[in-house]
Amino acid sequence: MVGLYFKHRLPLAIGLAMAGSGAGQFVLSIVTQLMVDRYGWRGTVMILAAMSANLCVAGALLRPLNNTQTKPKQYESISSNGILESIEMDTLNRQTRHIITRNSEIGVQNGERSAQKKLGCVHSIKLFLQSLYDASLFKEPVFYLILLTGVFHAVGQTIVIIHMVKRALEFRLSSTLSSFIPALMGLSQLTARPLWGALGNSDKLAKYALYAFCMAVCGISSIISNYTKSFTAQLLYIVVFGFCFGGYIILIPVVVTHFLGAKRMGYGITCVIQGQGVTALFIGPLAGWMRDSSGAYDSSFWLCGIAFLIAAIIALFLPVVDKMVMKRRKTSVSKRKTFRAGLSINLRISEFMTTV
Repeated sequence: MVGLYFKHRLPLAIGLAMAGSGAGQFVLSIVTQLMVDRYGWRGTVMILAAMSANLCVAGALLRPLNNTQTKPKQYESISSNGILESIEMDTLNRQTRHIITRNSEIGVQNGERSAQKKLGCVHSIKLFLQSLYDASLFKEPVFYLILLTGVFHAVGQTIVIIHMVKRALEFRLSSTLSSFIPALMGLSQLTARPLWGALGNSDKLAKYALYAFCMAVCGISSIISNYTKSFTAQLLYIVVFGFCFGGYIILIPVVVTHFLGAKRMGYGITCVIQGQGVTALFIGPLAGWMRDSSGAYDSSFWLCGIAFLIAAIIALFLPVVDKMVMKRRKTSVSKRKTFRAGLSINLRISEFMTTV
């Protein structure tokens, strides 16, 4: 929706819009712990569900700009005396007459009517899939690299979001102090996302480099956090992680737009988010199993750090692969032009020899 309203300063607009999630995380992480202590987890879930239901009202108010619906043309005319008369079939074009005749024939036969329903169902499914995916994306090698970066940093962020409080409790921090960790993470995202949005809007900085930098810092800090178990060190880690976490989340649509184009941004982000969701479905339990097997979260957060670093390395290869693909396409286009030019010359020579 942000992309429909803002074109020129899209990264900054996304940063400001998504800063609200950081504010919500900052407030709700503390409020949720207080509600659990007072109402229990069942009452807390019911309260949070009621709060989330109010978002439906806010979502209903979001409307695309220039949403003008064109009404179908009615083949009717008004005579001079004010009586509504139908236009004769001769005034319709040939295509319209063909459609009307075909629809009338289908309406007569029951078998053809059922076939039309089946075709309509298949066509509806096809239109629905086309609204979600753009088939041309799967022909772009850069798209697969962007998708891989999304999958790998989803591994890291899922482990941190799900297990950071539990790990703090194992570091012998109280539940109250542990609840401040996600709150501080939300506060750092609140301040970082508009800043990263402004940096992403700059033409002097490479978007993919900022994207890779944020993920690399998240990976390195996650590995170091295994060896800093004090409350102050954990707060410092979560501030750094939240600051860069807010950065690469903002830069995902910027990178997608840069390499795939603005028209395919929505389709590209949809695929990246779906890849992240499928990854998070398995990584959360996997990290918990690794903790149960080893007795500590060290291996889980090592996995988190390595996944972030792999995603950063892949992001650095985005412009390289993009240039290789563009060069190959230019070469193929030039070969086609040369082939067509040679073919036209041969045709002219054959015509000349025939006339001679």
